[in-house]
Amino acid sequence: MRCKPRRHALVLLALLSTVGLTSCSAAQYGSGVTGSLTAIGSVSQLSPISAWQQGWSKDNPQTSLRFSPDGDASGRDALFRGMAHFASLDSQLTAGDWELSKASCGPEGAFAVPTSVTAVGVAYNVSGLRNVRLDQSLLAAIFQGRITRWDDRRIKELNPGTDLPAKDIVPIWAKAESGLTQAVGEYFKSDPEAAAYPPVTRRWPDTTAGQSVERYSDVATKVDNTAGAIAFMDRASIGTRFSTATLKFGDEFIKVTDDALAVAVDHGIVSEAPGGGVQLALQAGRAPGYSLGFVGYQAFCHDYKNPALARLVRSWAEYVTGEGGQANSTYFAQVGSPSVAALERSRAAVGTIKAEHDDHR
Repeated sequence: MRCKPRRHALVLLALLSTVGLTSCSAAQYGSGVTGSLTAIGSVSQLSPISAWQQGWSKDNPQTSLRFSPDGDASGRDALFRGMAHFASLDSQLTAGDWELSKASCGPEGAFAVPTSVTAVGVAYNVSGLRNVRLDQSLLAAIFQGRITRWDDRRIKELNPGTDLPAKDIVPIWAKAESGLTQAVGEYFKSDPEAAAYPPVTRRWPDTTAGQSVERYSDVATKVDNTAGAIAFMDRASIGTRFSTATLKFGDEFIKVTDDALAVAVDHGIVSEAPGGGVQLALQAGRAPGYSLGFVGYQAFCHDYKNPALARLVRSWAEYVTGEGGQANSTYFAQVGSPSVAALERSRAAVGTIKAEHDDHR
């Protein structure tokens, strides 16, 4: 792992210089787990990383972690340039990413494992309206401006007996790229009618109806201040602040809950990813369970520059994928855990982290 200042993020220069010096001299610490780590990446993992950091540092009091939530793309770039010890991501590494990672991680490159699952709910700001039912085609039509009123005939048909107000619907969405947006796109694609609309990928199309904000962290405030608003939001941001829609999965309508998300996660597909990583894919739009969500990953090098740094990174990765770490993030950060099968394979993968030219595991 190279220790050099980051050229394109001046705000992190002091942070990286301090942590880099600590980590590159880690060999002096001997066999103990001690030192400081730098991580950069997705803002969606800010809360779980805080929960993991507290638990890990409590178990290893001579350790610390500095995390900068600059975004998924910045996390990848920092890891590939050797300016972060690991990256938090909201999607798995690609084959191209793996090739790029060899420049800083050595010939075995980097790998990523699932560390959390975040449920995505549909929050709305309509006084007195509770448990409204919506499906993929209705939501796609709302965000494309094809349905503009809460008392639209198509919403009434899905909600017989519900008093729907004669108010405008105001979709709220963020311009920034996000795994959350990608999850919404996958949910839309699970219904043939919704899939016919302009595709939603990691970024909402510029033609999306309603009002936009720059960052996902601004969505909740915008919904709170806008009568008739509707938005896709992560579970932690929704909290108890907003009403949420009951969504369609297969032939069932399911409310977003921890238990419903856990059922969907248990039915997710686990497979191998580039570099020997682990992929967990939710079956978007399908039952059983609430399968609208996105998987958070952490990416590590297979090889680090010295044994002490390798032990430090491996210690963090083992904690995060272990029972204690997962209990912390579930309780304090309101995110779900990957499936048992995914975590077992992830622990095996992080066990391969080592120093260059050192077979110690």
